Amino acid sequence: MDEPPHGDALGRGAGAGGSSSLHRLNELVGLAKKSLREESLATWFREPNRALGGFVPLNLAADSRGIELLQNLLTQAAQRFTSLK
Repeated sequence: MDEPPHGDALGRGAGAGGSSSLHRLNELVGLAKKSLREESLATWFREPNRALGGFVPLNLAADSRGIELLQNLLTQAAQRFTSLK
């Protein structure tokens, strides 16, 4: 699958600050924990995701548009998961 044209998820490239990128990634992991099993988190972030057009979530986390897309997807998933309880 093609990679999005920006820096990596650790904030290298695309002019992103490393510490703010790590903070955003931590926030995404927190959201993901609300709807995914702990043992599934690493796989979810590293594998292509159909709901994301086949992109890898960790690669999308490299810029603000990708972060927003991931936040929306994870928030929706968490809301569905909570409504099932």
